[in-house]
Amino acid sequence: MRSAGLDDAVISAAFHTFEPLPHRMNLVAEIDGVRYVDDSKATSLAALAAGVEMASGGIRTIRLIAGGLPKGDDPKSVLSILTKRVKKVYLIGQSAEEFSAAWNSSVDCEICGTLNKAVEGAKREAAKGDVVLLSPGTASFDQFKSFGERGDVFADLVKKGK
Repeated sequence: MRSAGLDDAVISAAFHTFEPLPHRMNLVAEIDGVRYVDDSKATSLAALAAGVEMASGGIRTIRLIAGGLPKGDDPKSVLSILTKRVKKVYLIGQSAEEFSAAWNSSVDCEICGTLNKAVEGAKREAAKGDVVLLSPGTASFDQFKSFGERGDVFADLVKKGK
């Protein structure tokens, strides 16, 4: 940026005012020291892994909500990042059983079925410093019209009863 003639103040202002596109690592709320992040656009396991890495800040504080309509990716492909960064996975949708079978021996998994139950469980168990991350790693069409609707429902559930 400096090579383009921008000074440090302009660069800093741009970083501090940047807003990501909807449903891509969006902070929904911070409640009692717990951050709730909507990454509903993460519709592949590679995107789930990237979301976990970004949200964790290198510290194992993630409570991950994952699952939906599987795309045929191998769930074991993300096992190493889950093992390093995730305290617990709350599973929803058609992939819940498959993901649990692949991950449960290495990371605590709970089959919740619905996003409502997953958010309730994560809210109940989260402690100050945790991040509750919706980064499904799947398509949304088993329970929602789109990843956008899934993210909007997540945000509504988080904000309900703040």
